[in-house]
Amino acid sequence: MKNKLTLWLNLILVILLILAVWFGHGEMMKLRTAYQKLNELSGESNQTKAWQNLLENSREERDLIHQSLVTSDSLPDFIDQLEQLATSTRNKLDIASAIPGDKSNPNIRISFSVKGSYNNVLRFTSLIDSLPVQLQLNTASFSREGASEENKSLSLWQARFEIELVNNNLPK
Repeated sequence: MKNKLTLWLNLILVILLILAVWFGHGEMMKLRTAYQKLNELSGESNQTKAWQNLLENSREERDLIHQSLVTSDSLPDFIDQLEQLATSTRNKLDIASAIPGDKSNPNIRISFSVKGSYNNVLRFTSLIDSLPVQLQLNTASFSREGASEENKSLSLWQARFEIELVNNNLPK
C-alpha cells in the first residue's frame, strides 16, 4: 500500500511538473512576443524621431533658401544693400529701373550703373557676385568715362548692369 501511495504521488508530481513546464513555456512565449513588440515599437519611435529631425532640418534649409530670394516686399532692402556696397567701395550708384516680376516671369529685374575708379568698380562687381541672393546677370558693360577733375591721370569708369533676382515662389 505504501508503494501504491508513493507511485500515485510520484505520478501526480510528474503530471504537475509537466503542466508547470507546459504553462511556463506558454507564459515565456507570451513574454517573448511582448518583448518583440516592444522592440518594434521602440524602432518605430526611433524612426519617427529621425523623420522629425529630417523635417526640422528641411524647414531650416527652406528658410535659408527663402532668405536668399528677393521679393517685391524685400526689394527696398536689396537696393539698400546695393547702396551700401557702392558707398563702401567709394562708387556712385544710379538705379535706372526696378521692375517687379509678374506671373509669366516672377523674377525682379533691376538696371543700374556704378561710377568710380577702375579698382573700385571691379571691387563692387565682385561684391555683388558674393551677395547671399540668387541673381542672374543678364548684361554687364564697362566703359571709361575720361579723366577725373581732381587728377587728370585718374580715369573714371562706369559699369552698367542688368540683373534678375531669382524668385521661384517657393512655398513657405
